[in-house]
Amino acid sequence: MNQLTHHSSLIAFASTWNDVCGIATYSRSLVAYLEKNAEVDAVSLDCENRAQLDKLAAQMNACDLIHIQHQYPFFGGMAIHRNRFRKLLSKLRKPLVVTIHELDLGESDGWPLNMYKPWFNHHLFGAQEIGRLIVHTKQHQDALTTLGIEPESGRVLQIAYRGTDLTGAPGDMVLIHSDFRPVGQLILPFASTTTFNGQPSMTVKIEKVAVNVPVDEKLFAKQ
Repeated sequence: MNQLTHHSSLIAFASTWNDVCGIATYSRSLVAYLEKNAEVDAVSLDCENRAQLDKLAAQMNACDLIHIQHQYPFFGGMAIHRNRFRKLLSKLRKPLVVTIHELDLGESDGWPLNMYKPWFNHHLFGAQEIGRLIVHTKQHQDALTTLGIEPESGRVLQIAYRGTDLTGAPGDMVLIHSDFRPVGQLILPFASTTTFNGQPSMTVKIEKVAVNVPVDEKLFAKQ
């Protein structure tokens, strides 16, 4: 892949390239456009290269940004003992974007696949190493949200409660944590939105986080 030397940023673009594959065609077209604005290093995920994780990681880490095109067969399929995606992610040290080209949640499968596949996808795409996720359809975006993953921030944690509002009306309250950032050895949310019966009721943006501060037990006393 030719590189443009008058740009400072270098993008590692990991995809199939020479295999007979629609994603390879898609990637070649996208890279041709990206090269107008940045240097691009093509990282081949063709069949003969996929298992060479150390070599792939070294090539990606030599760049400023990593963009991986994901389809299950590129990384060993959907069997947890064969899939290499998380092992590859553990070797990456630069900001990472992943484009999801396939999302199989097992809706048409029976037990146990209809339980395993959602867990497996959350295991892959909820990885802390991923900074952003790109999907091509609203259906896939909604599917990620059901897994507890928000493409825009990379993370979503939802906690649901059944209760009443200030007027005494019953309903469902959902607390959604997002904008997760590292704090010491922890990954903590810096934004929190509360909805009641599906309607936004409050959004809080967190400016400072204190960890392991003693809790005032009086806050949890029964009224």
